[in-house]
Amino acid sequence: MMSLDLKPYGINATVNIEGDVVGTFVANSGTTLFFFEERHDCEAGIRSCLRMARRLIDTGIVQVVCVEGYPTGVKEGVESQGLAGLVEALKRAQVGEDDLIASSSDFAFTVYVLRPATRIMSIEDPDAYKHASEVLLRQRAGRPARIMDAVVRECGGDIAALKVLDKGKLIEISKKVLREALAEMEDTIRRDVKDPRDSFYIENISKHVSPMRPGNAAIVNLGKSHHGAVISGLRKAGGYSILRIRPDGLKEFEEQLARDPRFHAIKRIRCGGDPSG
Repeated sequence: MMSLDLKPYGINATVNIEGDVVGTFVANSGTTLFFFEERHDCEAGIRSCLRMARRLIDTGIVQVVCVEGYPTGVKEGVESQGLAGLVEALKRAQVGEDDLIASSSDFAFTVYVLRPATRIMSIEDPDAYKHASEVLLRQRAGRPARIMDAVVRECGGDIAALKVLDKGKLIEISKKVLREALAEMEDTIRRDVKDPRDSFYIENISKHVSPMRPGNAAIVNLGKSHHGAVISGLRKAGGYSILRIRPDGLKEFEEQLARDPRFHAIKRIRCGGDPSG
């Protein structure tokens, strides 16, 4: 936890952040964008972001929270997914904020519950989001069979040998297959999934978050793989100060990934692909 003085950004406030500031850009005057890094398979990182968002919102400086996903809108998404009843149940049960955050894996939904008066805006383009989802589904569809084929080859075609295959070896094979699949899909993912969405993120933030409002702020919560391109685009647009924050939960998660390849392989299998967001 560190105390961050926001006066250099034109905001007369100090806020405790649960992470590291890994990038800054100070405009002469204008709205400050707090970019929170996320990995969608890192719940600890998401919870760190939620605690920081709560603190920032409670200072009264946040004009909007921008999120990915929920292409029809956060409120509409909550209702269409049948989550409105869950929201009401949480209110009736008087679930404490800390308890709600401690069990959360969805940033947008939890902010919607915690601070219903706050404007939460999806910055997705529905068509680009739908196309990206279809590309990723096609990419993932063949992976189980591909992993099984590799395992069977390792066993010399003897299905019975699968029963005694070492678990460590199974993880090693799965990791290799997933790495190969991701390498093959890298250009496709960038062209059909990441780049189009990045363009709309820049466009929608520029359109809906007024840059020339000194003393105001917005939170932008995106998968970390989007940050470089989106921040670069907004800097070119001008008018925004930017703080990029890597939450403690994410930092600890990635340190564990670096130390333990088996942990890395298991996480990639669970999230169905590249979990970087």
